[in-house]
Amino acid sequence: MIYFYIFFLLIFLCYNFDFSNKRGKDSAYWIACLILILLAGFRYRVGGDTLNYMYTHELIPQFDISNIFPRINGVRAEQGWIMLTSLAKLIGPDFYWVQLIQAAIVNIAFFTFFKRYTKYYFSCVLFYYICAYFYFNFEILRESLAVSIFLLFSIKYLAEKKYLKYYLSIIVTMAFHSSAILLVIIPTLYNFVNKKDANFLVICSIIYVCGLFLNPLFNQLIIGLGLFSDKFGTYLDYNFTIFGKIMGYILYVLLPLIVYHYAKKYESPSRYFLVIYALIGASTSLFSIFFRFINYFTPFLILNMALIFVELLLNSKSRTRIENSIIYVLFIVVFFNQRIFVTVDKNNNYKWYSYWFPYHSIFDPQIDPTREYIWRNN
Repeated sequence: MIYFYIFFLLIFLCYNFDFSNKRGKDSAYWIACLILILLAGFRYRVGGDTLNYMYTHELIPQFDISNIFPRINGVRAEQGWIMLTSLAKLIGPDFYWVQLIQAAIVNIAFFTFFKRYTKYYFSCVLFYYICAYFYFNFEILRESLAVSIFLLFSIKYLAEKKYLKYYLSIIVTMAFHSSAILLVIIPTLYNFVNKKDANFLVICSIIYVCGLFLNPLFNQLIIGLGLFSDKFGTYLDYNFTIFGKIMGYILYVLLPLIVYHYAKKYESPSRYFLVIYALIGASTSLFSIFFRFINYFTPFLILNMALIFVELLLNSKSRTRIENSIIYVLFIVVFFNQRIFVTVDKNNNYKWYSYWFPYHSIFDPQIDPTREYIWRNN
């Protein structure tokens, strides 16, 4: 139930400050940030990848100045994550210290990003909570730290055309997740989409369709050349149904370009990142691991969806505003969370949402048998 309490609290804050502009805006904003930090930081064995990180946490030693970059058998993680974990052990041996530090960095980064680039930042937080919060705070812990550095520093340097600082920040980002290597080409892509007035829907659709046909050949080539590790090999096993391929096109290509179209109307300066989102999203049909790169641009999708949401409602008739907002929010909730109802264990019909529901905290530490079973057997 705590998830729903926070959901309704964020709706209340959104209405109070983005639509009514009442006093106490900044205080309420950072209190909301603190709530989300504590929710993630004090969770107990909640999240599929969280359980993996808890397991490897035991293998990482406490920070030792004489051995800053230790090699640890059984831990497949970048040195940035290992160092963060070892430093957290100086505070305490429990994993929740790592969770608190990670959640603080990620949520402060998102909240700072929203406040920096839009005046409708409460709506951004609401959409962030609906679309990305649980995934970024409960699952992709290392990559979300990389995304946070990208949001806090890299974007600013890119906008200011300080490319040396941009690439230095990307090096730091790669210390937490290797997927950040893609960010090396972002300045080139950004300048391309910023200057070209091309039909990106046609371009991305062609890339997506071609990828569907070339995917089997591409996978065989990767396997034949031995270019993948065990870590990446799992992505070769993904075999999407027709419905999955259609949903992939809608979610990764069509949606960001629709948002881009409306964001262009409101002259959103961050709208060009939506085209980059769609270009990368179109490439997921060729190799499914590319969907991990989309995580770096999800905040821009959230920011521009929130912008459109508020602008449309503010310009609608007051008597239909509540109805329209309910429909819009419900659509976002259902559309972005349909995957949590996907079956992850066919033998017992366990669903994806079992990774996050029910919620347990360190103050009431309970082991959920369903979540533990899925983690051990999938």
